[in-house]
Amino acid sequence: MPTKRVDGGPRRHQVKPPTGTVTFLFTDVEGSTRLAQRRPHDYEQLLDRHRSLLRQSLARHSGYEVGTEGDSFFVAFASPGEALLAAADGQRALTAEDWPAGADVAVRMGLHLGEATERDGDYVGVEIHRAARIAAAGHGGQVLVSGAVVAVVGGSPPDDFGFRELGEFGLKDFDAPTRIYQLTGGGLPTDFPPLRAPPARLTNLPERRSSFIGRRQERAAVGRALRASRLVTLTGAGGSGKTSLALEAAREHLTDYADGAWLAECAALRDPDYVATTVGHVLGVAEDPNRSAREALAAYLSRRRVLLVLDNLEQLLPEVALLVDDLLEAATGLRVLATSRQPLHLTGEQELDVPPLDVPDATAPVGKLAAAGAVRLFLERARSVDSQFVLTVANRDAVVGIVRRLDGLPLAIELAAARVKLLSPTEILNRLSHGSGELGQPDAPRPGRQRTLREAIGWSYRLLPAPEREFFARMSVFAGGCALESADQICNPDRELSIDSLDALGSLVDKSLLKRVETASGSRFVMLETIRDFARAELENMDPGGLTGARHARHMSALAEAGAPEITRVDGRWRKRLGEELDNLRAALAWAIDAQEAETGMRLCAALWRFWQMRALLAEGRDWCDRVLALPSPGPASRVHAKALLAAGSIAYWQRDWDHANRFYRTAVTEAESIGEERLEAEGLVDLVFLISMNPASGQADEWIEMVRRIKDLGERLHEPMLAAHADFAQAGQLMASGELGEARARIESVRLIFEASGDVFLAGSANSIAGGIAFAAGDLEESRIRTLAAAEYFHSIGDEIALQMGLRTLASVASRIGEPARGARLEGFTARLVARTGGMRFSPPFEPEDALELARGAIGSRADEEWARGEQMSRDEAMAVARTIGQPESQR
Repeated sequence: MPTKRVDGGPRRHQVKPPTGTVTFLFTDVEGSTRLAQRRPHDYEQLLDRHRSLLRQSLARHSGYEVGTEGDSFFVAFASPGEALLAAADGQRALTAEDWPAGADVAVRMGLHLGEATERDGDYVGVEIHRAARIAAAGHGGQVLVSGAVVAVVGGSPPDDFGFRELGEFGLKDFDAPTRIYQLTGGGLPTDFPPLRAPPARLTNLPERRSSFIGRRQERAAVGRALRASRLVTLTGAGGSGKTSLALEAAREHLTDYADGAWLAECAALRDPDYVATTVGHVLGVAEDPNRSAREALAAYLSRRRVLLVLDNLEQLLPEVALLVDDLLEAATGLRVLATSRQPLHLTGEQELDVPPLDVPDATAPVGKLAAAGAVRLFLERARSVDSQFVLTVANRDAVVGIVRRLDGLPLAIELAAARVKLLSPTEILNRLSHGSGELGQPDAPRPGRQRTLREAIGWSYRLLPAPEREFFARMSVFAGGCALESADQICNPDRELSIDSLDALGSLVDKSLLKRVETASGSRFVMLETIRDFARAELENMDPGGLTGARHARHMSALAEAGAPEITRVDGRWRKRLGEELDNLRAALAWAIDAQEAETGMRLCAALWRFWQMRALLAEGRDWCDRVLALPSPGPASRVHAKALLAAGSIAYWQRDWDHANRFYRTAVTEAESIGEERLEAEGLVDLVFLISMNPASGQADEWIEMVRRIKDLGERLHEPMLAAHADFAQAGQLMASGELGEARARIESVRLIFEASGDVFLAGSANSIAGGIAFAAGDLEESRIRTLAAAEYFHSIGDEIALQMGLRTLASVASRIGEPARGARLEGFTARLVARTGGMRFSPPFEPEDALELARGAIGSRADEEWARGEQMSRDEAMAVARTIGQPESQR
């Protein structure tokens, strides 16, 4: 942790505290407590000598001593290069010192670069804590360096030092992993034990919430199958434990895959076209407007060794099999572990049937009964609701009877065990054995295991009070779970079931009919797909008119509308919330299309288009808009229809489909004007002016001038000054395109101030991005640097990578122009990866900046390509660290 001054010695302030992007150094004596215990008579003298040696090294390299605490130092540097030299000098001085026998002082050091606020010689900021965590992960004599420092220093560390990449590690209190390097060369020691920090796991596999019971032979079989075949499919009835087995096997074999093991949950998907999108987002591969999601995913996987777990594919067959086949063909390092109630029927597929858990012989002694997997599962789950529950001679026959009656199916056993708090094992067995039957309308005959599971679910369902049964059935309308308020508003509005929604949810969780999971937005309640199938059938009987589905769609529409103005603000709650609701939003759109409810569909499209753009789901958003706009419209023209047209136009704009964007925008403007919706008319005109500035062929000569005048007139009449700012924003782009740079700069400067004050981070970033581009075209490289960096900071804060790369590309060109070609090439490499991953926009001159890589090649030759390759591997945080140091004085590099 950051240190404070406590030792009383003179503080060595020969330099001013650095500001802006600062490199922080933390040092700490390894084993200081043991040293103090061994040498109580001279421990203070040893520490004083250690302080003196380090202070000499720090002073030689302009280090600002922020504070000390015991045997630790906290030092700030304006230059990362000087910080590295100071750390290396300090380690060499400590090594060269003639310490008393058995009293060597070994110091671990950590360096990190970032933004922090300086106040009266002290610093405040989260990056300080990261630096302290990095130092704490090391060993005596070791200098650890963050990826941000390495990204800024690049391929030219000072004095021929080098960096050895140690990997990505989890640091306490930080969600995202940190890439850590070790400083090498210059006589520094090289061999150390593993870091005192857990390596980051290249996976999204969930942590087990309870122990995994049995399945030793099955786990071994999956391991053998994965070594022998690139496609392994676990098949079996619903509730047989396919998902649990797949996840456990993937965890066991995680280290076999250099690029990790990743889970794509497909249970909530009904459209096979969204499987590639879902997998792409799991892996960080967004859609590319120049190619399909399937092609982008195949290209990404072709260079990697990955285990991909595809869970619950049966409802997506046979189409999903074609996707899996294409991926395996394109990516030789890919292994797929799928779960499905039926195989994919692909060449080379190895199918493994997942049997039930082993059940014991009824005559086995009590001591051996618990060794059977089915009994072990029952006991563990029973103890989770009743900690006093034990297997006894009195209840052994009933427990064995339960697991045998349920054919050893894990899900059915869990449902039964959840009732031991209310019923004895004998009572549970009696209820299971009498009158469980099939519920609801008769269905086609089912195989034995499916019938057993349905009976177990039905038995648990029938024990619910009538209001809870209806609440449970209504919960099946959610795809991918829901938050408490959504469950309340859709399943029990105004307490129409005469129960408390929270009590109902708690009851269903207790009975294992729902699961509660913790997310970034809070608690969500999820229904396993097998249980959801049962609940959905019950809902069809209770609600043949589809009222619950309509409620769900309209609720999701209202949720999307509430989030639309918030997702571009610094507070990321709504971005996270809408991300968690993606499956529900898809379900709502699908309902609107199936029910021919054009208005609900159009409201959803109008509210979600920016979300789709920020999540790089442009192709999906375009598809939904096309399908919704093709529905019969409730009238000749309406406000919601015009808004949906603007949404479709904006998606086409970000896809660089100028013709369709132009058509959608113009139709929306005409429609808004015809119904007197002046606010919408102005929004459409703003979109059109900016489109024309980007693509002059979309408009007629000087047409934009009349559009700007109309926007401003509407703004005055509506008393909305932001409309005038939007008009000036669009006009600045048009003026830049026509070469009127002086007027363009004046316009964008006033817009920038307004947009920054609005609290809309996307607008603030956009104004700064355009201002930076105009300044670059005018030759004012310093102003361009300031503005494009500000734009990057704004877009980085909301995670909008499509917009981020536009600002960073201009900044890369600035770097190459002002004598920092290596950093320019590095940033260009990073943005090239973003463009490839997100399908980011590239424009025609004058909006497209110069090629920073070509500029760098002219300055540093082939080294530019090496730096470009380094940049391609940087994380977003590391790229931002490079961006922040561009244009700093030489002494701060």
